[in-house]
Amino acid sequence: LADKGLDATLRNNAAADYDARVAPSTQLPRRVGNCYTASVFMGLASLVAEVGEGLEGKRVLLFSYGSGAVATMYTLAARRPLDARFSLENVRK
Repeated sequence: LADKGLDATLRNNAAADYDARVAPSTQLPRRVGNCYTASVFMGLASLVAEVGEGLEGKRVLLFSYGSGAVATMYTLAARRPLDARFSLENVRK
């Protein structure tokens, strides 16, 4: 934005929402760095590791784009599994 004051205001107003919705998915990628195609899945792993069972009943939007003209977006529904071995809490461990 050309208006630096507006930019600062928008960032300040969005900070809490970013921290709640996006930051949990950035912990692992910040430690590992860019993995290109695997980055979207690393973000998902980070989200599960940070939030775990708190995701149950929620939808997760995944979006990935490359350097070309192709992008992919899909959602996952987090639910309690039929087999406890695959629970979000066990995946988190």
